[in-house]
Amino acid sequence: MAHPMRGRILAALDGRELSPVELARELGASLGVVSYHVRVLAEARVVELARTTARRGAIQHHYRLSADGAVTGSVALSAAGADKLAGELRAVVDRARRSAGREGGDVEVTVLVHRVALP
Repeated sequence: MAHPMRGRILAALDGRELSPVELARELGASLGVVSYHVRVLAEARVVELARTTARRGAIQHHYRLSADGAVTGSVALSAAGADKLAGELRAVVDRARRSAGREGGDVEVTVLVHRVALP
């Protein structure tokens, strides 16, 4: 989940069904790179096959976010850990606000949080 392309794919699929071809076009990335990351997300059950369509003699696969792949819940953090996480999230939002101000528009911030195994 840590790869930036996977985050971009998840954000693009939010509320939509798209094929790797459509994702590659929208994200400005190569089809091979996007297909690889979609496969990784599908194997992790974060995205799922929504439908297939015939296109120019081939089968096109369309993916959507998986309800089963959604991670909700809580986590226990020390006070210092919680403060550090809050500070990092504030920094992300502040950078997005500055960027929106320079560009004269709104900006959308997507925050992905994933689990890691603790020793």
